[in-house]
Amino acid sequence: MTSDIWDKTIRLLRQRAGFTDPGALSFPAAGADLTAIIRNERRSEFAFEGLRIDDIRRWRIAEQVMNGWAHGAKYGDPATDNGYLRVQLRSFDKNKHYLWPIPSSEIVKDSHLNQNPNY
Repeated sequence: MTSDIWDKTIRLLRQRAGFTDPGALSFPAAGADLTAIIRNERRSEFAFEGLRIDDIRRWRIAEQVMNGWAHGAKYGDPATDNGYLRVQLRSFDKNKHYLWPIPSSEIVKDSHLNQNPNY
C-alpha cells in the first residue's frame, strides 16, 4: 500500500467518521503492520453490520479470535478477565468450521457432490 492508496481509502473513511487527529489521518510510519491496521479499520468501520465473521473466515484467523470466552459487560470480578463477564465459551475447529455442511437435499440432487470434511 502506498500513501496515495491510503489517502483514497483509509483516510477518507476516517474523515467521514469525523476523525480530526493528524496521526489518525496520515499514512503510517515505515515498518507499521498495514495488514493489522486495515483489519482493525474494517472491524471498527463495519461494527454491528454482520460482516466480521466473513472477514475472520476469509483471513483464516478464526482459530485465534473465535476460541475462548466471549465477554459481556464489565460487572464481574476484576480478578477474572479484568472484570468482563464471561458470556459464552466458544470453540472453533479449523478442520471443520471454515466450511459449511452441504445440505443432504443438494447431495441427493447431484451424485458428484461430496459432503465437506468432518460433517
